Amino acid sequence: RLPPQAPRGVKVANNVQILPLGGGAVTNQQRLLISWQQNNDTNDLVSEYWIYRWSNPTLALTNEVTPLSNRVGVVTHISNTNVNSYLDSSTNAPTVAGVSTYWYTVRAVSQAACTPLFSPNSGPASGVLRQRDGPVATTGDVVGSCGTPIIAFKQFNLLTNANGPDVANYNMRITVQRRDPGIAWVQISVTNYLNQPISYPSQTFGPLYFPPDGDTVQADYSLPVGGTNFLMDATCVAGTYYGITSAPASCHFGSPVATNQIREAFFLARSVG
Repeated sequence: RLPPQAPRGVKVANNVQILPLGGGAVTNQQRLLISWQQNNDTNDLVSEYWIYRWSNPTLALTNEVTPLSNRVGVVTHISNTNVNSYLDSSTNAPTVAGVSTYWYTVRAVSQAACTPLFSPNSGPASGVLRQRDGPVATTGDVVGSCGTPIIAFKQFNLLTNANGPDVANYNMRITVQRRDPGIAWVQISVTNYLNQPISYPSQTFGPLYFPPDGDTVQADYSLPVGGTNFLMDATCVAGTYYGITSAPASCHFGSPVATNQIREAFFLARSVG
C-alpha cells in the first residue's frame, strides 16, 4: 500500500491557559497550538498524526527518513471531522514570550501489515510566543491650577558657606518654594548698587522650572567685596502652566555678608482663587 498523503493547512497559534495556583489564585501559561486539515481519504486509512518541532524548517527535509527525530507529539485521527490539533506541552516546549521562531510539521500515519506508513512532512508552519503583558502603568499627578499665582518675600536666612570662607565676594542666594504644584516656574532678577565708576550689570535667572520631584528652585549671586557692594535688590515673578503670571515681589539686601556665610532671601509662591 502507498503511504498516505501529507496533512494540509498546518497553522500555529498562541494559546493561553489559565492554571490554578491554589487558594483561588491563578496564573497564565502560554503554549503553541498546532492545527491541520485531517487526511480523510478512506484509501489511506490514517490512524494518527505525528507532530514535529524544528528550529529551522529545512531540518524537516533532512530528517524525513528518521521519523522519530524531533517528534514532539502523537495525535489520534478523529473520525467525521476535518480539523485536528495538538497543544505543544512536550519536553522543552516553548513557554516564554520572546523573539524565537518555532517551526512545526505534521505527518499522517497509517498502519500497514508490518510497519507504519508515513506521509511526507506537511509544509512547515511557524509560531512565536507573543508578549501578553503590557508595561507597568505609569504613575503621576495631573498638575494644574485654575487660580492666580502670587509670590511673596518671607525672610532672610544666614547659611554656612559650604565652600568655606570667601574673602573676595559677598555671596547671596534667592530661594523660591512653591505651595501649589500648579506653579510651574519663577523668574528671578537682581539689581545691584555698586560703587561708581565700577558698574556691574543686572542679571536675570530663568524662567527656572520646578523639578518634577521637588518644590524649590534657587539662584546664587555674588558681588565683589568693597564699599557698599553688598546692596542689592531681588525681584521674583511666578508663572503657571497656563501662562498666568504673578505680580512681582521684591526684597532688599542691605547689610554685608560674612566671608563664611551666604545670605538667603526666601520667597513663597502659591495660587489663589
